[in-house]
Amino acid sequence: MTINNLLPLGRRRFLRLAGLGSTLTVLQTGLGAPAFAADKRLTWISPRGYVETPDDFHYRIAEKLGFFGDLKVDYLAGPQDGAASIKFVDQDKADSGSPAPGVFALGIDKGLDLAFVFAKHPVDIFSFAFRKGQSVKDPLGLVGKSILLGSIGWKPIVDAELAQIGVDPSKVTSVEAGAGWAQALAAGNGDAALVWEGLRSQWTAKGLDFDYLSLVKTSKFPANGEIVKKSALKDPAKRQLYADYVRGLAKGYAFAYANPRAAAAIVDEAFPSIAASGTPSQRTEYIVQLSNVTRGPFTDSKGWGYQDISQYQAFFDVALKIGTIAKPIDASKVVLNDLIAYANDFDHAALKTQAEAYPLPDVYRAVDIAEIRNRNPVAYL
Repeated sequence: MTINNLLPLGRRRFLRLAGLGSTLTVLQTGLGAPAFAADKRLTWISPRGYVETPDDFHYRIAEKLGFFGDLKVDYLAGPQDGAASIKFVDQDKADSGSPAPGVFALGIDKGLDLAFVFAKHPVDIFSFAFRKGQSVKDPLGLVGKSILLGSIGWKPIVDAELAQIGVDPSKVTSVEAGAGWAQALAAGNGDAALVWEGLRSQWTAKGLDFDYLSLVKTSKFPANGEIVKKSALKDPAKRQLYADYVRGLAKGYAFAYANPRAAAAIVDEAFPSIAASGTPSQRTEYIVQLSNVTRGPFTDSKGWGYQDISQYQAFFDVALKIGTIAKPIDASKVVLNDLIAYANDFDHAALKTQAEAYPLPDVYRAVDIAEIRNRNPVAYL
C-alpha cells in the first residue's frame, strides 16, 4: 500500500461517504426478516465492519453462558463504515449497535431516531499509535500530522479527541487506510493511527510494535455505547427485548472482569482464527485492557452500563464547538439510563463465583494473570 492509495477526509467528503448504500455481510443470519420477529430476536450491527474480534467478548460470553435468556441475538458485520450502526438502527435494519459518541452525535444532528441506553465504555478507550521513535512528546505535536483510520466513520472520534487535548482538528489530516490501517502505519504511511484498548495488545501480538500517546487516563470523554431506536422504547415488548439484551451485556462484562482468562478462552471457541493468533497470554491481555475500560466512576454505585449524562453533555458541547455537529444536543434527551437498574438486577456475587470457577483450558491456566493486571492497572476498581 502506498500513500496514494490512502484518502484524506475533509468534512464534506466524510458526510457524503457516510451516506447510505453500503452492503452488509452477516454472521449467523441474513437481513431479510424485520428487525423484530415473532420469536425473541435482536439484530446487532458492528461499528467496525467485522465481528470476528475479541472486542465483543461480552457478546460471546453472554451467548455461550445463556446470559441473554431466551433472547436470540444475531450479529451483523456490516460495511467498513463507522456510521453504519446509526443508519441501520434508525432505519429498522438492525435493533442495536455500539457507535462511538462522535458518530452517535452526528446521527442525532441529522435527525436520526436514536438513544444511548448502555455504556460499553464509560471511560475513554482511544490512543494514537506512532512508529517507534516517532511519537510526539506533547499533544500539540500532532498539528500538521496525518492520522490513519480504518473507516471514514471514525473521523468524529479523532476530531473530538484532538479538540479535548487542545489541537484544532482542521490542522490534522484524517486519512482513510481501510482494514489494514495499522500495517499502513508500520509501512511508513501517515504519521499516526487511531487505536483503542485491547487492539494495542493485538497489534503487538502481530509484531506491530508502536509507541503510543494514550488518552485513556487523561480524557474526560466516554467511549462506545449501545444504541437503540428511541421511539421503539415506547413499545413495551421492544423495551423488554432491549432490557433483556443489556442485562446479558452487564453479566458478560461482570464475568470477564472477574475472569479475563475465561473470557479469552470463550472468544477462542467462537473464533478459531483468533485462537490461532498470538499467545493465550496476549489474548488475555487484550481482554484485560478492554474489560478495564468497561468500568467507570459510577459502576460500583450505579451498575454496569451506567451513563454519566454530564460526561456526554461535555462531549456533545465539544462536537458542536469544533463543527462536527451543527446544532446543540441535550444529552438528557438521548442518553437514557432507564434500563440500567434492570440490567444489573442479578446476583453479582454468584456470577463472580461462576466466573472464577469456570474451567480453564491448560494453556490459559498457565497464563500469569497477576502480571498482566500489573501491566494494565484498572482506573476504577
